[in-house]
Amino acid sequence: MLLLLQENGSVLQLSDTERRPWAELVLPELRSINVVSTLKNGHIAIGTQFDGLYILDEKGHVQLHLDRNKGLENSTILSVFEDRAGNLWLGHSNGITLVELSLPFRLIDQRMGVLGTGYAARTHQNALYLATNIHLAVLPPAAKDAYPVPNGEGQAYGLTQRGNELLVARHSGGYALGKNGLEALGGQVGVWGFLPMREQPDLFIAGTYNGLALYQKEAGGSYRLLHEIDGFKESCRLIQWESDGSLWMSHSYKGVYKLTLSDDLKRVSARLYGTADGLPTNLMNSVWKIGGRTLFTTEYGIYRYLPTEDRFEKDPTFAPYFEHDMLITSLAEDPVGNIFFIGNKEVGVLESQNDGSYKKNHQLFNKILPLLNDDLQNVSLIGPNEVLFAANEGFIRYTLRDAKAVPPQYPTLIRGIYRTGGSDSLLYRGGSKRLFDQEFVEAPHKRAQFPYSMRDLRFEFTNTIPNQELSTQFRFYLEGLENDYGEWTDKRDRAYTNLREGRYTFYVQSRDLYGQVSEAAAFSFSILPPWYRSPWAYSTYFVGALAFLFIGFKRLDRAYEQKTAAITAKQEEVIAETSSQLERSQQELEQLRTEKLEAEIQSKNKKLASATMQLLNKNEFIDHAKNHLNQIIKKSRNQEVKQELQKVITSIDKNIAQDNDWEQFELYFDQVHGDFMQRFKGAYPTLSPQEIKLTAYLRMNLSSKEMAYLMNISTRGVEIARYRLRKKLNLERSENLQEFILKF
Repeated sequence: MLLLLQENGSVLQLSDTERRPWAELVLPELRSINVVSTLKNGHIAIGTQFDGLYILDEKGHVQLHLDRNKGLENSTILSVFEDRAGNLWLGHSNGITLVELSLPFRLIDQRMGVLGTGYAARTHQNALYLATNIHLAVLPPAAKDAYPVPNGEGQAYGLTQRGNELLVARHSGGYALGKNGLEALGGQVGVWGFLPMREQPDLFIAGTYNGLALYQKEAGGSYRLLHEIDGFKESCRLIQWESDGSLWMSHSYKGVYKLTLSDDLKRVSARLYGTADGLPTNLMNSVWKIGGRTLFTTEYGIYRYLPTEDRFEKDPTFAPYFEHDMLITSLAEDPVGNIFFIGNKEVGVLESQNDGSYKKNHQLFNKILPLLNDDLQNVSLIGPNEVLFAANEGFIRYTLRDAKAVPPQYPTLIRGIYRTGGSDSLLYRGGSKRLFDQEFVEAPHKRAQFPYSMRDLRFEFTNTIPNQELSTQFRFYLEGLENDYGEWTDKRDRAYTNLREGRYTFYVQSRDLYGQVSEAAAFSFSILPPWYRSPWAYSTYFVGALAFLFIGFKRLDRAYEQKTAAITAKQEEVIAETSSQLERSQQELEQLRTEKLEAEIQSKNKKLASATMQLLNKNEFIDHAKNHLNQIIKKSRNQEVKQELQKVITSIDKNIAQDNDWEQFELYFDQVHGDFMQRFKGAYPTLSPQEIKLTAYLRMNLSSKEMAYLMNISTRGVEIARYRLRKKLNLERSENLQEFILKF
């Protein structure tokens, strides 16, 4: 099919034989067409002078119309360009507009007649009803704009459909949609939502600001409040039926309540569950119905209730898809099993698979995350694969079947390199083939060179992702200075100061709104050393150092020799003086030893002389006593007296022979004469004790008379003992016995 669009706005279909108006075109009369472009999906984009942009399908049906009233800053479209992501760029006489057609999201806000913050939405009788904090609006099928429902002004929280009926929960109470708009149900003020009774279709449980209430549909089609349900007065925003007929109600900071209705539906008994019953915390818990099961979202994942144990546990079905601390604030399941969610970290959908598992799709939803309602977050189902997200301004419509892959990545670019300091100066501009005054090609193997005076550098970088100036993040690192990338940041420049000479490569990556990380852009460069750290300078330093070391060594050697000579002379002087002092000290010590020894010898000689005199006196006394006794014996005529006296004389002789004074004498004698007796006994072992005594007396130079007294013999006996001793000593006649003993 060939279409001809004329400047006056007419559209003609051309064939081989004729030219006629395009019969399928469903457009108002176009005024002045400026540009026409066929899009990749076969649709036709028409830019007009006064009516903005029209996008038509192959049959001429309007898929999108944008003008000043619907988002464009200017209704005059002079040019149209479709980029590789499927987005449209519109050229105006005084600006450019980006239309992100590649995204499966459409905003329904005040430009379509929906005012305020979105709360809930529902399809009813082919029309789309939208509840906000301002009013209840309706978007009829095939209509371009929504309009307010009569009597619908005011805050509306929830929409509940039962058959052909639509109930509206509002701040001012419960309402039903009638022919003339909303009709008040009466009774309670402050209704969060309605929940139909499972086995009694004419009854509805309402969750209110102050507990529960029961509404009934009467035979005439109207609704009325039957009564408030006693026994529980907590605010009931989220309630769900359990299979045993009880109700679950989640509280924002107390935990989860299980409510059991009485048979007459007039009273409930409540059981509160908290951390003691398996819930991770008592805060931010919510209850939902997914796949016929009751699930509980918490600050630490999704939990389920085990009726046999009357406890909660983490649901293993969803553990692979969410982090352990993921808080989900809204869940909704469409008729084909897809589960849409809003969380504190991400928004998305778990797409149902044939094997019962899910495929998580969330990156694309990062685009709408900042736009969502940050108060009462909600996902409203309006059909299979189609939902509305409550937004700060109206609603965001998402159609899963129109969802495309995440837009392609855009490269990270290094825009420029600046020298910092007193004033910034541009050194390199991205894409330029010149760096300073030298040719430069930006390539991994090419390395720019900067003088040391330009060691303070600032890098500027960017990514040309359309319409993500505030959401694109960057990370970077300088190889040669840093070890790895830093944290992600919104900064688009990085400065380095006081870089040392060396080889560096600057790397920067970008991450877009969808979490895609681009390949790193790199810039390799070298900082040249300053003149005083250049190779020539180091060579000069080396030669100078060698010369300095040589001269210094010679000086040190000369000084060392002089110092050594002085030290040697001083040492010799000290040694001589020390030797002299030592010699004097030794002489003094020897003299002291000699004096001490002489004193000891003199003392021992005195003791020896004393002992000798005692022996002489004793023996002399004994000898006189014995002679006197012998004279008495001779004169006495009494034989008995003679015998007794003879016994006394015998006892005296025996006592002299066993005299113990000799041992004391021998001790003193050896001390004075250097163990003479021991040496003499060792040399002449055949000598008798009397002969040993004789040698000791001879060495002491005693007279024969003194020796006679000491040995208790006569003087003649001493001479005989001397003769026998000479014989045993084998002395020649010419040798003097006493001299021999003195010299031994």
